[in-house]
Amino acid sequence: MAHKDEDLIIESPSALAYQSDAYLRSVLATVLTCEPCLKQSSSKKSKQKDECESSWHVTLSDTVLYPEGGGQPSDYGTVNGVRVIRVETIKGACVHVCAEPLPVGSQVEVVVDWDRRFDHMQQHTGQHVLSAVADIVCCAPTISWELSAGYVNVDLAPEGEISAENVSAIEARANVEIRTARQVKSLELDGTVQNENPAHLRGKLPPVGTHKVVRLVEIEGLDVNACGGTHVRSTAELQLLKVIRVEKVKGSTRLIFAVGGRVLDMLQGCLVRQTKITSLLSSGPEGHVERIETLLRDKRSAGKRIDTLLGQVAELRGKELASELERSGSSVAVSHYEDEDLPFLQLVVDAAQKLKPDAVYFLSGGSSSNGGVFLLQGPPKVVEQVGKQSAEVIGGRGGGRNGKMQGKATKLDCISSVAPILEEAMQNLSI
Repeated sequence: MAHKDEDLIIESPSALAYQSDAYLRSVLATVLTCEPCLKQSSSKKSKQKDECESSWHVTLSDTVLYPEGGGQPSDYGTVNGVRVIRVETIKGACVHVCAEPLPVGSQVEVVVDWDRRFDHMQQHTGQHVLSAVADIVCCAPTISWELSAGYVNVDLAPEGEISAENVSAIEARANVEIRTARQVKSLELDGTVQNENPAHLRGKLPPVGTHKVVRLVEIEGLDVNACGGTHVRSTAELQLLKVIRVEKVKGSTRLIFAVGGRVLDMLQGCLVRQTKITSLLSSGPEGHVERIETLLRDKRSAGKRIDTLLGQVAELRGKELASELERSGSSVAVSHYEDEDLPFLQLVVDAAQKLKPDAVYFLSGGSSSNGGVFLLQGPPKVVEQVGKQSAEVIGGRGGGRNGKMQGKATKLDCISSVAPILEEAMQNLSI
């Protein structure tokens, strides 16, 4: 779910360890409360109820774990080795949803999953950089954002259209700001008094009295924004930023992007796939597109030829059925075609009916051992009277109308038992 900037303001920025030092990986704390989670959490992204019933709500005197909020997901970690499933803010308290109970009053060590934390720090600070740059380059303020497992989304409200050239300019400027190694730091304002707007403020300060303390994150010389999330100390730690794609969403423009480690992971994945494709195509990367276009063109051409040949084969099979009916004097044709599908069966029946239009045809296709499909076509009265019975013989289920029934079947090796049912129905029809 996307969030607005003002969702990130928090009451007491320095009350907990993660808020004063995002780089702190562990802290000692006291367990204040520990209660079983008997009902589903209030979090919109909470797990299922059965998980809640096997977990515990733990509050601590201090923590290095960031609770989900304002677009940034919860940290993961451990409390004395006990897994923390997620962290939430419930009624103003930082609640650790733990997999096991912890004794109230005990001293514990809280450890953050650092890889996840640093990834969130990179993506979140990168969002601040991108939002500031988009506002500067295109007069496109950020209206919401979301940090997900794969990418980061920023929804912009530009004054006009954001062109491909605009997006390239935003990305280029963002990477300039990253290389500039601007300092990133937190500022605290007294929320109970009127404050002057800091330079480079993006958005507005909350009304006086809304919050006791307002936390701002400043990217020196570029941006100041109300925020309670975790951030790196310098834009240099972001490494690089890459816009993945652009989407139109409800009157806004959404930029999907990645920062730092995520970009490097994406690049590594691309290089691995490139190596495999090079081997498969026996062509260097510069020739991949042309080679694939040739293969797809050849595939389409081959597909057309195959369809033509299958049509010719089906017509021959249909003529064979009609000839056999003519020789035998029968009006019932029952036949199985290994590995064939419904379109093929339909072509066979169409060809046969041109020569023997009054006969009834029951054909199956697929694997005799693994099942497949069936097609029953003939006089409407016969199909209506014994269609369901005939299909049940081969474990078939389906439907149809106007003298036609088709569906799937599981016992295709029993198809010969269908013939007597259809022969009797055809005899009754002629009486």
